[in-house]
Amino acid sequence: MATRPPPDLRAAPWFDSEAYPFPSSYLEIPGAGDAPSPRLHYLDEGEGPPLVVVGGTPGWSYEWRHLVVRLRQGFRVIVPDHLGMGLSDRHGDPGFPLVRHRRNLATLLSTLGIDRCHWVLHDFGGPIALPMLVERPDLVDRLVVMNSWMWDFETVQPSFGRQRKLLGSRPVDWIYRHTNLSAGVLMRQAMGRRSRIDRRALRPYTSAFPDSFQRAQVAAFLRALLEEGPALEAAWNAGAALGHVETLLVWGMADPLVTPAHLERWRRDLPHAQVEELHEVGHFPHEELPQETASLIDGFLAQVPRSP
Repeated sequence: MATRPPPDLRAAPWFDSEAYPFPSSYLEIPGAGDAPSPRLHYLDEGEGPPLVVVGGTPGWSYEWRHLVVRLRQGFRVIVPDHLGMGLSDRHGDPGFPLVRHRRNLATLLSTLGIDRCHWVLHDFGGPIALPMLVERPDLVDRLVVMNSWMWDFETVQPSFGRQRKLLGSRPVDWIYRHTNLSAGVLMRQAMGRRSRIDRRALRPYTSAFPDSFQRAQVAAFLRALLEEGPALEAAWNAGAALGHVETLLVWGMADPLVTPAHLERWRRDLPHAQVEELHEVGHFPHEELPQETASLIDGFLAQVPRSP
């Protein structure tokens, strides 16, 4: 598998080092055979109970900058960039499955000596982390889920089934690789309060994918959405342990990608979860309403545990 370093985003003249002042940490992921070991980038900020933040596409640790600043005051906040995203090394494999991201995440936790922590999951962070947490509920202290899922997308959002053939076509794969569709177009369209989004704040997303090789992982996430749903559904239905975990659902109700229908599935499957609906907010609550979202999560994590 071909590997390349990521774009040097920190050196770009537009990059806001005041908004993203965090020092970088790296973990070498063992390569296959004689292949070089790619480097996984992550943030490790603050002291206290560990809190692991797992996002999706086309994001990276930059999108969590506001949350990190708030929560590092009381927690050790760890935010990895998936291999192929952000400041992590790139690979040219369009079929990179979620299980490999899951293994990378498990390797990171093991390396850092973390055997139990709080979790914040968004977008593909759910399909990446939740199968591991369903299998190992002892890894979870408290759980926050934001506009994410762990099931066959089509069972909750039937319109996705009607779009499946088109989304899996070669022309769409070409568009993802050659036009920066995900970061350049879909991310803007997924925002609910567009007028409140600083356009300069979105440039680190688009600039993270300057060419078709750099966009391989974005295309791989789309493939995973199309192919890995049944396995996610089976794993979720087989595990009931997370029903006893203190859970907060923070949901952008104007999300056109992971619609509120998924929130209803969460309510059904985790009836004891706390729910915060953010109206007129889209797919990225932490980017659209950063201070409010950080406050909700901070308040939830600081609550006294409920009685069994």
